[in-house]
Amino acid sequence: MQNIKIMFKSPRFLTGLILLMIVVIYAVFYPIIDTRDPKANRVVNPEYERVLPILNALGEGNAEEAVRLIDELSPKADETLKGVLTECKYEIELTAFSRALSGAKQVKGSKYPLNAEFTALKTILELPKGATSEQMAAAEAAARTELDRLQAHYDAVVSAAAAIKTGGTTDGISDPEVKAEFEAIMGESDLGAAVDKLVKDHEANQKWVVTITERLNGIGLEYDSARKVITSAVPGTFLIQKNQPPSADYPLGTDMESRNILLQMAHGARLSLMVGLIAGCIATFIGLLIGLFAGYVGGWVDNVLSTGTNLFLVIPSFVILILISVALGQIREAWITGLVIGLTSWPWTAKSVRAQTVSLRYRDHVNMARITGYSTPRIILSEILPYIASYVVMAFILQVASGIMAESTLSILGLGDPTAISLGRMISRAQQYNSITDGRWWEFMPVALCIAMVTFGLYMMNSGMDQVFNPKIRS
Repeated sequence: MQNIKIMFKSPRFLTGLILLMIVVIYAVFYPIIDTRDPKANRVVNPEYERVLPILNALGEGNAEEAVRLIDELSPKADETLKGVLTECKYEIELTAFSRALSGAKQVKGSKYPLNAEFTALKTILELPKGATSEQMAAAEAAARTELDRLQAHYDAVVSAAAAIKTGGTTDGISDPEVKAEFEAIMGESDLGAAVDKLVKDHEANQKWVVTITERLNGIGLEYDSARKVITSAVPGTFLIQKNQPPSADYPLGTDMESRNILLQMAHGARLSLMVGLIAGCIATFIGLLIGLFAGYVGGWVDNVLSTGTNLFLVIPSFVILILISVALGQIREAWITGLVIGLTSWPWTAKSVRAQTVSLRYRDHVNMARITGYSTPRIILSEILPYIASYVVMAFILQVASGIMAESTLSILGLGDPTAISLGRMISRAQQYNSITDGRWWEFMPVALCIAMVTFGLYMMNSGMDQVFNPKIRS
């Protein structure tokens, strides 16, 4: 306990702890504050929010509401948006005309014996290419007048048919066109059937009169062309400018893919810290296990374990790490990266722990435990491990720092997950896109500083602990 109090008074330990906590707090809490996707390179277009109600109304087929919203927004819009809204309104009207004309053209052939009645309407609805809004308004007024005439004509036919079927004559029909139609069938042997057929032919036309009127009113239409006018001119999102230096919106600027570096770095620090912790835990556990048993048991066990450890030490661990990474292919999971690093970086911990254990195995308290009959695992755990606990913690700290550096190096070499965001991967991409040679310092300097703060902080913590727990340095 006294040593722990001394440790927290050590300037080196405190300096390292502060540096580490700055990065940890930033990595943990900044993504909570800024919940955006770190890989997102687009932002919402504020202009799109203004036109969204119009798009929704068009999507629902409510042209009347869409036109009302356009008229409401136009006075507040700039010249560019005002032009887009005017074009959209034109397309709404044009859609109604084109769909009405399409309906009028359906009245043709033997299915509609009275199709000639729609000739005038078809001519009116056939707008000239590039017709202006004024021309369209005039054509709409003429089309509605013609539709009213067709409606009145149908009503007159139905009324006249009822009169004739009850024994009347054509003398009471005031409409000359209707009178002519009925006079043409008065000589039929089955007058009732002829009248019914004439009414039925008019009913076929009348259905399209109703449909065309609805289409001119904008009922049941899809306004894809009008929506396209808005969406092509006012996209929902737009690409953030790439390679931008630090600004108020992006304190660390943007990278070559228009992404927020500050947010990316927080997520990258998270992954790098996680890989370092996994690698540190695995390497420390393996090294501690091998070092304790080799140092305490001795004999052939020590020879075998020490030989294996020396073999790993002879071959540079990073070479082994690269070979394993290549053999596994493109590593896609962070925990696998940590596992690979941990499995290649344990030997020096095992070597050091063995040396510490050898110096303790003939101490009085260990001999007493051996005489008492304690088993080997119990002696190691209760009589040796507590005496080297501080050294184990220091070894763990160094292993975490080594794991972070190894992960960064692997990513820089292109052996990490290309889809993940890590500090090493960010430097790799900066190098790949010539950020270093082009002087875009904000794309790699903050990342390098973050790695340096973590590793330097860990090494300072280890140095501070060494000052407290190493008797030679402390004296």
